[in-house]
Amino acid sequence: MPHENYLKNNNIWQVNAKKGDSWMWKQLLKVRDKCLVLCGGIENLKQLINSCCVNSKVQISGLYSSLSPSTTHVAWHDTVWENLCYPKHSFILWLTVNDKLQTQDRLLKHGIIQASVCKLCDGTSESRNHLFFECKLSNFVWNGIMEWLKFKWRSCDWSALLNWYSFRLRGKCIKQKIKSMALAAVVYNIWRERNNRMFKLKNRAPDVLIKNIKMDILVAFLNGSPSAEDREWILSLC
Repeated sequence: MPHENYLKNNNIWQVNAKKGDSWMWKQLLKVRDKCLVLCGGIENLKQLINSCCVNSKVQISGLYSSLSPSTTHVAWHDTVWENLCYPKHSFILWLTVNDKLQTQDRLLKHGIIQASVCKLCDGTSESRNHLFFECKLSNFVWNGIMEWLKFKWRSCDWSALLNWYSFRLRGKCIKQKIKSMALAAVVYNIWRERNNRMFKLKNRAPDVLIKNIKMDILVAFLNGSPSAEDREWILSLC
């Protein structure tokens, strides 16, 4: 298990990164250290985390806001931190919006790899905008989800899509919330598929990805105690 490899007899507050540790683990420890400095120590950070818990679950959006109190409220905030989304979906979408995913074009730029080729279509160089959603596979998946949710306005251009979500998708009704969930779920599953193909040499067909994304959305939505009317609407899509 990860804690056996990295923590051993230490705990998360004292452990230091070692030379052979993974990139992700090192980044997590960097974030920990920044949070400790910001909060003024371990106990203060623990109290802050506890204050962002609801029913023993950490509310990621609340924690992010608490750790960034002076940050301007960005236009895409509500899209990324939709409260019905799985936290892991919101986190990957947040990285994507900020263009912080470790895509091959970024790794190539830093000299970490020698070539950049999309693992989803084995053609164009991999970048954030290519993955979402210029790539043939991700384009098919995103169009499939838009068709399922009956989007009236459609685009596979990342900039246009983010602009639409940020400024034109208004209101708090359930259909708007579901559409925000859909973007986060698709981005997460596309990124996961990319990683599975790159590191595990495993791949799923586009239709299977669409099915899994629909299931993610349905389960998250139904676990949110929707009204009878909203429940009937979402089930009518199945």
